[in-house]
Amino acid sequence: MTQGMTPHTLARSTRTVELSQLIEINDRLRALAGGGVTAERLGLAGTDVQPRWLDRAALQILSLPERRQGPTPVPGSALLRRLLAAGTPTVPYLYGVFGEPETGRRELPLPLHTEHLTAISTLLGLHHQRWGV
Repeated sequence: MTQGMTPHTLARSTRTVELSQLIEINDRLRALAGGGVTAERLGLAGTDVQPRWLDRAALQILSLPERRQGPTPVPGSALLRRLLAAGTPTVPYLYGVFGEPETGRRELPLPLHTEHLTAISTLLGLHHQRWGV
């Protein structure tokens, strides 16, 4: 520690905590094969995936034709498959990657906000998780 600096502990509100919660959610989603968390349950049904607004990591999820076409609405029945952190670890952007049950492999990334992350934690029974603290 340099002179003049005071020791401190890692606050629960740091992005490190958010990333560990993200890992826990992804583990739960894998175990439950989606767990019934749909775009509709999160209030995201019909939200457009906007390729030109996506972070590079999220953009890579889309096929080349999907990247070139305009906005694609996420169906309400699309299941949340996993969460994705993009950008720097200190200030990540968090995306939900939704899969359409009818088509199998197609995945659509949507940016998530605190209310979505809180709802996902609740739906998966992860009541100890805190978002946006």
